[in-house]
Amino acid sequence: DSPPRETTEDIKFKVKLKKRKRKRSGSVEREEIERLLSTPQKKKLKTTSQYIFDNLFKEGTDSDITVTALSTSWKLHKLYLCQSAYFNSLFSGRWSDGVKDHIHVTVEDPNITINSLHITLGSFYRDDVTIEPSDVVSVLAAASLFQLDGLISQCVVIMEETINMATVVKYHDSSVRYGCVQLTKLCLSWLLANLLSIMPDNPPRLREIPPSLMVDLVGSPHLFVMQTEFSVYVLLRLWVYLNLHPAHKQAPRESVSDSQKYFRSLAPNRDTGSTQYFLDSDKAKPYLAVFRNIRVAHMINHHLDLEILVSDRLIPEIERAHV
Repeated sequence: DSPPRETTEDIKFKVKLKKRKRKRSGSVEREEIERLLSTPQKKKLKTTSQYIFDNLFKEGTDSDITVTALSTSWKLHKLYLCQSAYFNSLFSGRWSDGVKDHIHVTVEDPNITINSLHITLGSFYRDDVTIEPSDVVSVLAAASLFQLDGLISQCVVIMEETINMATVVKYHDSSVRYGCVQLTKLCLSWLLANLLSIMPDNPPRLREIPPSLMVDLVGSPHLFVMQTEFSVYVLLRLWVYLNLHPAHKQAPRESVSDSQKYFRSLAPNRDTGSTQYFLDSDKAKPYLAVFRNIRVAHMINHHLDLEILVSDRLIPEIERAHV
């Protein structure tokens, strides 16, 4: 049987269907073209801030002032430097530096380095500054010199987020030096919580704590003591020994043992024949205030602890402990 012949109506319907499909396809293509034309192309362009940093700061283009510090010079611009109260006062006309085109900045702070000066001076030409934790103390010092509150705040945030065993003493010293009150409180809180639990296992870090800070820690009612007050005494004995022997690099357990042996080995006084106690010696002067804050009454409740205290020859007779 032959297939049925297509009628005229069938042919007209097929032609109409092809036209409809073609029209629909063309419509989709046009929509796609319009979408592509209206979509922003993600091509990274150099920002105005980056252009300013590269050309004005790095290249020194159109510089009207040269700043020299630590034997290094930067070709800069008074307009940008006046963001700092330090430079603004120099250029305001009240000082002879206002008409100079070359100024020397005296840097006496040992924390300030050439790198930190470069970062700090470059911050005048940028919207944001990236500071590595290893540079943060130096940048804080430079920012404090030039009175840059925004950069100081950024440094403090970084330091608050990176307080740990290796940084806490350095951060505390810096916070006191540059008047960062909140950071000082955070460092103290960290040390009060970890002094007796973490620091004894890290003699080099324990050695870093200065007597002035140790006075505050031992005298604080918030000091976390895991066992008894005697553990505070053992810590201080180790701490003093480490300061008296800066080259000592033994493991924590050996360091504790060495500290006890050292104080027990103190020879009797040849003139009087009496026992020589460390706190009676001239070497002890930096540490006296620290030992005054020990709660002696809580240390002599156990006879074994009392025997150790006497044999160590560190603290004079118990009744004279508060020297």
